[in-house]
Amino acid sequence: MADEYNHTQGSASATWDISHGILANTYACDVMIYSGGQLKKVLPVSVKDLGGSVLRVTFSEAQTGKARIIGKTA
Repeated sequence: MADEYNHTQGSASATWDISHGILANTYACDVMIYSGGQLKKVLPVSVKDLGGSVLRVTFSEAQTGKARIIGKTA
């Protein structure tokens, strides 16, 4: 079974702390940033599970954009 959460980062930040509310064993995270007015998929510097249903996405510079978190339970 998989759950999904969509996050929008409207204010530019080099660190996105995303409270997704998904209780799962494993997560996948797709990250897209706005570049030239369009969304482009990127690989951030890091994605860390902070526990408590929070992921931290880190970039080398401040970004706006979207992230999709998919959590899978056993």
